[in-house]
Amino acid sequence: MGKKRITALFCAAVLAASSLPAAAEETAKVEITADQALQSVTLVSDKDTTGVLIRADRASDGALNGVTLTEVTLAAGQESVITDEDGLGAFDAGDKLMFVDSMESMRPLADAVTIEAGPIVTEPVDTPTAAPTEPAATPTDPVEEPTAAPTEAADEPTAEPTETPTVRPTPSPKPTPVGPSTVEFSSAMAADDDENFPSDEIITNGYLPVYDDGGWGEPTRYHLADNLKIFVNGVEVEASNWSVEEYVYDNVLGNVKIIDSEGDGQYERMNIEYLEIGVVEYTETNDTGETVVYFDGRGSYVKGPYLVCGSNVQITDVNGESVQPADLKQYDVLTITRDMDADLNRSSFYDIKLSRDTVTGVISEIDSDKNTVVINGETYSVIIDSLSHYDVGNTYTMYFDIDGNAIYGKKEYSETNYGIVTGMYEEPGSSLPTVRLITDEGNIIEERAANEDEADMFYTIISVEDDVPYSADERYDGGTYTLSDTVNDLQNNVCIYSASENGLKCIDTVSMDGEEGMKYREEAGRIDFYGISATETKFLNIEPYVNGFAKAPASISMADLEDGAEYTAYLGNRYDDIYGFCIIADGIAYSEPEQQEGTGVVTGIYTEPGNVLPTVRIMSFDGSVIEAEAENADEANRFFTLLSEAGSVMPESAETLAEYDGEIITRALSPEMVIDDIENNVCAYSISENGLSYKETLIPQGGQGMIYDAALGTLGSFALTDDTRMVSLNEYAEGALKKPVSMTSDMLADQNEYSAYIYDNCVMLLEGEHSTGPKEEILSEGIGAVVGMYMAAGGEQPTVMIMTADGSIIEKEARDTAEANKFYALISTVGEVTSDDMTKEYDGRTYSKEDISLVAEDIQNNVCLFTVTESGLGLKEISRPEGGKGMVYDADSSMLGTYDISEADIIGPNLYLDDNALEASKIALSILEDGADYTAYVYNSGEDGRFVIITEGIGELRAESSIAIVIGEPRKVLWRGEELDAAEVYCNGAERTILHDELSDLNEGDIIAFAENENGVVEDRQLLMLKVSDSEYAALREMPTWNDNFAYALEPDGFDPNTNTVEYGDTDKEVKQYFGAIYDTDGDTVRLITSSDGEKSNVDDTLEFTIGERTNIYTYDYNYREGSRVFNRGKLDGYLKENYGDMLVESNYIDWNRTSGTGINPSFAYVKTVDGTVTDLVIFNGENE
Repeated sequence: MGKKRITALFCAAVLAASSLPAAAEETAKVEITADQALQSVTLVSDKDTTGVLIRADRASDGALNGVTLTEVTLAAGQESVITDEDGLGAFDAGDKLMFVDSMESMRPLADAVTIEAGPIVTEPVDTPTAAPTEPAATPTDPVEEPTAAPTEAADEPTAEPTETPTVRPTPSPKPTPVGPSTVEFSSAMAADDDENFPSDEIITNGYLPVYDDGGWGEPTRYHLADNLKIFVNGVEVEASNWSVEEYVYDNVLGNVKIIDSEGDGQYERMNIEYLEIGVVEYTETNDTGETVVYFDGRGSYVKGPYLVCGSNVQITDVNGESVQPADLKQYDVLTITRDMDADLNRSSFYDIKLSRDTVTGVISEIDSDKNTVVINGETYSVIIDSLSHYDVGNTYTMYFDIDGNAIYGKKEYSETNYGIVTGMYEEPGSSLPTVRLITDEGNIIEERAANEDEADMFYTIISVEDDVPYSADERYDGGTYTLSDTVNDLQNNVCIYSASENGLKCIDTVSMDGEEGMKYREEAGRIDFYGISATETKFLNIEPYVNGFAKAPASISMADLEDGAEYTAYLGNRYDDIYGFCIIADGIAYSEPEQQEGTGVVTGIYTEPGNVLPTVRIMSFDGSVIEAEAENADEANRFFTLLSEAGSVMPESAETLAEYDGEIITRALSPEMVIDDIENNVCAYSISENGLSYKETLIPQGGQGMIYDAALGTLGSFALTDDTRMVSLNEYAEGALKKPVSMTSDMLADQNEYSAYIYDNCVMLLEGEHSTGPKEEILSEGIGAVVGMYMAAGGEQPTVMIMTADGSIIEKEARDTAEANKFYALISTVGEVTSDDMTKEYDGRTYSKEDISLVAEDIQNNVCLFTVTESGLGLKEISRPEGGKGMVYDADSSMLGTYDISEADIIGPNLYLDDNALEASKIALSILEDGADYTAYVYNSGEDGRFVIITEGIGELRAESSIAIVIGEPRKVLWRGEELDAAEVYCNGAERTILHDELSDLNEGDIIAFAENENGVVEDRQLLMLKVSDSEYAALREMPTWNDNFAYALEPDGFDPNTNTVEYGDTDKEVKQYFGAIYDTDGDTVRLITSSDGEKSNVDDTLEFTIGERTNIYTYDYNYREGSRVFNRGKLDGYLKENYGDMLVESNYIDWNRTSGTGINPSFAYVKTVDGTVTDLVIFNGENE
């Protein structure tokens, strides 16, 4: 290696040449590492090269003492260590190192390195970082320090010189500023599409264009002074086109401040905040004991793959607490502020903030235009990561930076719930269908759809229909879809779902790839060409289930697959070349399960809604009742033949199998087929996890006149032993009990005659007196209102629906015929019932939520005390109501009328009875208003455990009530250790959040009134307006074509659908509310249309309202336009988009079916008045631009 030492005076001349532009050719890249303790510099090049190592010797005050040059020859990939012996000289803090190709061209081959020194700042810096500063350099200093990149004159273009000089474009004229000016904006607002001022020539042209608001409109062009200084994170950098392009236009997260300190309209200073984001992948310790942090290439925005954490690297969390680099974890998000004039590991300072904020949930929506995702109802901006890494319907954990930006999303494979829809049917008494699906764990679940929209989603999956009928009466085509309809098409019925107490939701459908003969390649981790993973793919074997050898598919693992074997496989939900769900339909061996054998009496066979195989009921000789599906169609037909004596049943007939010639045979519904011949219904059977199998029919011995001899221990000629199993069917056959009585010989009366039948060592008693044993244990007792009663398929007794004291609805079979008759007499008001036929038929009616009008008007008289035993419900006592209308509540004494209700259970049944809820409202005392009167009924008035039903007064719209508009979808939150629903609303001119234990039925755009307790939690809320299907404007727009009365959309208690207005509240004030399409406005008046005939409507009879200065006006715009959702008082102009009056096609008539032209997307309005004065107006604007 050669050595050279030159004077500072010579250095000044040489270093000045470094401003010349370098030739555009491929050069070596050299990395410089300095060790101050060893006084050595290590150079590593990516290719063979020669060059000059330059050391600028700085004094402590920043003055340049001199420059040392060392010629070096480097071999590709090999370290070269330079020391004082090579002419480097001793170096200390503040010295700067460069490596250039030669002293002639001065082309830099490495980033400059400053030896453990803070940044040199030429003037005070306005910066949020803790970067150290140095005294400003003297402009007349004769020596200039070399930089890491060639410098450019501020007014000189970066391209090679041409004969024609560059002419600056003339910006649009701006008024001359008066006084100093500072402009601050996000780097994202710098306009990169201004054709007059391209982003790569900002310094050349001298103007910086910036959008004023959200990236729309014409940008403002700010004049940059010729003496502009640029500071990035407090460190001055060269004022060049490259600097602006790099630190402004390629700046993802930072802000920019430009300063005109002289007030001449030219900005001479630019302060740039440049933030880097690093997502931690892993850490390790290097040879010198320092922690090296490696960054994940996805989600990170940092100029380097790793950071060596030396002593000057300080990390703090969001609370300001120090965090050691070795304690960092995978997916930690680091926000890094540093000296950008050096490479990542050579910065003179670091300000690093750590965030561990996460959100986990299912992505329900992706907006590529806005670069956002919706998780758990919340919208998050994805700043750096590509949206291609995300799929709707899958579960992700999102990791956020300190400013709340979503930086990285990790797919949670184990959290994604895949399901195969196999059935859909409507249960008696339910307003929503039940969906049956196979989970990815092999379980079969049956849940009600969360709402009609979700029901439509599942229906579309299972029915393969293109369109879903809108009318509830036509929904599901009147059919029941079961496994028999889908068994050969299961791979096309896959979805991603969620199940909660609110019902089943279909998040997304899953398209499955695959076919027969797919070979598993273990080493490649693939089935044919489809990637699978032992940890990220869920596997399900459906073959035994489809072929009837198992009651449910089996969850399997990748280890169950055999290398080189062929399978019929279907795979779906691909992510990073790995499929999340795999169905194996053929290729895995299986064996039949173990079976248990027994003897019993067949007492029923019926098909449950949604099942393709019937359920068989067998009474065992120990008194228990077994109910299980037949193992397959052949076994079902054998049981059916035994019970019905119908002869042979063709198993291939699905209709015959499902309906049994139109018969449902049970003890309750077909006594002549079961009870009259029950001794001939005994068989041997076997049962396994796959269901019941018939073995043989057992022929009875014995009959009438069998005498019991206690001394001999015989019944007739049959000897009773300790092993003899005996049951009595006396009360069972009469319908008094739901199951037979298990007997022992000591319960028989000596020398009594019995009608008995013997089967091996089993005895069936049909007649004869005997003791009955202990009474059935009462499991629980309660009080409630009977709201429904129906006979379920296969039921021994009718099912009774009771609204309990906590508002929940329990559904259980009556204990026996006598108890069923008591409940029926209570609910039907027909008096005492004794006829079995009437019990079964209920006078031809089914009392349930579907026909709630039969019980709603008289609910206060349907209250009883009930008991629950293992056999079912019993009516203990009818509870008579006290109270009625005009019950005034006194808050101080907790008296309702003359009744102390401080310890009472209070429910409001109206939401349930109006079909808007799955249960009644539990009412707290805090909801009741002092001095208000209610229609209320009190039960057990002389006891502490009182029960109260309030049918009028709760949730009514009152004169002083404030209304609120729901502006966001409800979400789950944790509040003081309790999970509650939260919803964003607009109330009294401001946005706010309300909390309640159940808000999931609300949609964006709904109008509500609510009352909160002292803790800020909603105790009661009243839905004032509910759009028909969802929160979309289309639901409002379609209203005229399917409903003649727009007030149908209002949901207050006591609403009469035959009128357009509803009166509420205090007796001294008249409160009304209205809803309709806006016909037109005139100054401070607005006219509503409130009805339609579905085709054309005469609008002569409109309702006119006058808007006062104190009227609260809310504007809700479905287009989400900026400033379109606003609140004001008394101002109507400027907030209305279109009127239905624009749709007139002939005198005073409107064609509701028009689809084009002016006025097809009109505005609607909700109006609340008090004593004729409009207090609240909500305007719903359409989807027109």
